[in-house]
Amino acid sequence: LLDDKPIRKIWHNGEWWFSIIDIIDVLTDSKSPRKYWNTLKNRNPQLSSICGQLKLTSSDGRERLTDV
Repeated sequence: LLDDKPIRKIWHNGEWWFSIIDIIDVLTDSKSPRKYWNTLKNRNPQLSSICGQLKLTSSDGRERLTDV
């Protein structure tokens, strides 16, 4: 938890990976962290090459691929 907001994480290949959407939610005042992240990726396509996707549990309890 950071600022009383959960940050999803997963141990993968010997290191911690964190949900980018959750980090953006904590660090910005954005009302829509997912749109914020999409805007960042559109402005700088290299971001997608250094990020991966792993299955993390979403707010509805289902496992979903998430940018990490």
